[in-house]
Amino acid sequence: GQVVNLYKLVEGEAEVLEIAPTAESAAIGKRINQLKMPEQSIIGAVLRKDGEMVVPGGSTEILEGDTVIIVTLPDSIVKIEKIFGKKSAFLS
Repeated sequence: GQVVNLYKLVEGEAEVLEIAPTAESAAIGKRINQLKMPEQSIIGAVLRKDGEMVVPGGSTEILEGDTVIIVTLPDSIVKIEKIFGKKSAFLS
């Protein structure tokens, strides 16, 4: 997925990521409780392509066209980018 925006909170102690997973993202079609997010991260909102905002729970599915808002600590960003990145060829 592509990080669309990055906002720093509390003097760089926490960050808010706005990620737009692509159709090739490993997260597409998965529920939030399947994503293995870092403990220091929380998905705060999912913005659907039709403009609907969802306050997600564990069973919320990530769909193509969604934008995902994540609050995290800076050292978790790389792991989050991998979760929302392209599927590995051997996992397809």
